[in-house]
Amino acid sequence: MKSQLILANFLATDLDPTKKLVNSPSLIPFFEIGPTNTTPFAPAIGYANTQNRQAQVNTRRDAFPYGPDIITDGLGGLPYPDIVNSADAKAFADLQFDRIEDFFKLYEGDWVTSLPDGPFPGVIENGTDDLTFSMERLSIQPFTVRRLPAFETPAFEVDDSIVQKLTGSTQEELLKDHRLFYVDYRDQGSLNLTAGRFAAACDAFFYIHSKSGNFLPLAIRPNAGSELIYTPLDSTYDWLYAKMLFNQNDLWFGQFFHLLYTHEVIDATYLASLRTMSNAHPIFNILSRLGLQNFAIRQSALRNLINPGGPVDRVFAWTGAEAGRYSVNLFKKGATSWSSHYFEPELRSRGLIDSPGPALKHLPFYTDGKRIVEPIRTFMRSFVRSYYLSDNALLQDEELQNWIAECSGPAQVQLFPKSLTRRDELVEILTHYAYLASVAHGVLNTNDLSLAQLVVPWHNTAFYQPLPKKKGMTEKDVLAALPTVGQAIGSIQLAAAFGRPSFADGDRTTMEMFEDELRLKRYNGVVQKAAGKFREEMAAFSEEVRGRQFDRDGLSDGMPFIWRCLDPKVLPFYVAI
Repeated sequence: MKSQLILANFLATDLDPTKKLVNSPSLIPFFEIGPTNTTPFAPAIGYANTQNRQAQVNTRRDAFPYGPDIITDGLGGLPYPDIVNSADAKAFADLQFDRIEDFFKLYEGDWVTSLPDGPFPGVIENGTDDLTFSMERLSIQPFTVRRLPAFETPAFEVDDSIVQKLTGSTQEELLKDHRLFYVDYRDQGSLNLTAGRFAAACDAFFYIHSKSGNFLPLAIRPNAGSELIYTPLDSTYDWLYAKMLFNQNDLWFGQFFHLLYTHEVIDATYLASLRTMSNAHPIFNILSRLGLQNFAIRQSALRNLINPGGPVDRVFAWTGAEAGRYSVNLFKKGATSWSSHYFEPELRSRGLIDSPGPALKHLPFYTDGKRIVEPIRTFMRSFVRSYYLSDNALLQDEELQNWIAECSGPAQVQLFPKSLTRRDELVEILTHYAYLASVAHGVLNTNDLSLAQLVVPWHNTAFYQPLPKKKGMTEKDVLAALPTVGQAIGSIQLAAAFGRPSFADGDRTTMEMFEDELRLKRYNGVVQKAAGKFREEMAAFSEEVRGRQFDRDGLSDGMPFIWRCLDPKVLPFYVAI
């Protein structure tokens, strides 16, 4: 298994995090942000050196053409660095564990650098808890679950005698009361499985319990040749197996959705700014700050992740080529859409906030996310209003207007505003860009992957026995379907390679999002003050996150695990990988 995970070293040893970004030599000449350059940033309104600025833009347009996308048939690509990396993964042949709990040993001792604190507390220990399973849909991967409207016909029926035992209601009553939720991964059933590996194409129902108010699982349908429907009333190992099947589909979706939802969209909007704005523009400098290391992952993914024989081929149930096909499907479904994915409106569209029916008692992604998104919005509002004293001023900024037209035109960003006439619209555009780079990417990838989303044995990349035609699984049956020790280690290494725990308390974290030593001095005083205020709010929120413990019921924010993904002193402010 030598070089099994050829991506690992590159991902784990990126830029030395002990070196401050201010000293990154590659950033200084290109962006003209050297320590001696103190020229204030300014919009392109009545600017004295308009011709010089436009000449710079024209030169850069020629240097950064649009190219064919290398992951999907969607957004444009760019010139990429030539990176060749390799790493060794320890091989344990086909050794199989004797008990499910034996998988826990894989997190003992060997992962001090990659996982210094191990998975989030409770993720391993409480992995069989139904509340853990359901609350993961509202925290570590919250982008697919939706509340079903009362008029929608459910995708499948669950026996009402079972539903009543679990919920005290019928399935129809749950729907009518707006307490029924749904996740659908049936589209994964169209992918071609790798020989000897297996996966479901699950869809599942969740519900809000009428008495406890807890968000809980109701039923899982594997599909993919199986006609079974699993519920919490099934035997221990049947139900555990069903949850594992679902988690595998969830993991696959999350990783390739994240490529489009964050990387592709940020790359395209940033590329549009490179082609339309000069280095002197304040908005360009916000975009370039948050666009640190853009464009790297898609070329790296092509060569070192989804390449033939690469990590995806070796670890997942499907090949890297199938990942490309799946990504095309996600693109067609709107994964790269802009305005429809604004933070609150997107959650509202899925009935997770401000919806008919009972509110979710706990929605950690929203409650933590808004503690970052709202301060970002406040900063952006101060930023925009300090440079544009009226809405009309936006229309006078040729570079800004060209960027808007470029994003919605040649850059092909779906549902990007086609015009810009109000300052509040610009605030939302910039807020969303920052949200995608930090909160959204951090939840879908980076540290959350190794600390929660891909923690074996509850979350696996593939199964190695066909899906059963009937119920009655034993622990031995489940173990036979799970990865071998060597295969599990490969999965853990891949997840750990995407983590950035060493960024903690450094200058690449969300708390330092606007504390840009090379640029901050060139913004106006209002922006400098707003940046300081943002940093203070992030420091306070970080202390809250780090102080989280289990309550007397063994829960943290309603979950049997402590989720610290959005700690601003750890979460990168950019798409670090």
